Amino acid sequence: MRRTFEDILRVPAINRYFADEVSGFGVAYPEPLFQVEHNWEHRKGVSGHRLSDGDIVLRDGSRTTLYPYLQEGRWVLLQVAAESNATPVRDAINIVSLAPGANDGRLGKFASMLVRPDGYLAHVRAVDDAGSTEFAA
Repeated sequence: MRRTFEDILRVPAINRYFADEVSGFGVAYPEPLFQVEHNWEHRKGVSGHRLSDGDIVLRDGSRTTLYPYLQEGRWVLLQVAAESNATPVRDAINIVSLAPGANDGRLGKFASMLVRPDGYLAHVRAVDDAGSTEFAA
């Protein structure tokens, strides 16, 4: 049985399927936890999916990764560098101001991403809708 399973796992699609299921990366939440406001959206195919850890460039040019911001069990707001970090929910959210243009691989076409404490993407705000990159609850 062990040899059969090892043979099956050599097939890339099957290996990926089991890796996604075991790691949780294959799990998605199709419905939002709460209704979105202020030009935020729950975008199908993006929201509800877990973000992998990866390099991010902060507004000051330093480099770090996403997961250390999740260690406190709080929401994380990834946003292209805002003029102000003001937010009425600062204690509930880790605000991470990113360098403009340096994180396109992470943010894609979004100006902001709200990440749940478990690492799943909750809501996004498109670049076109991001006149203000401040989060308001």
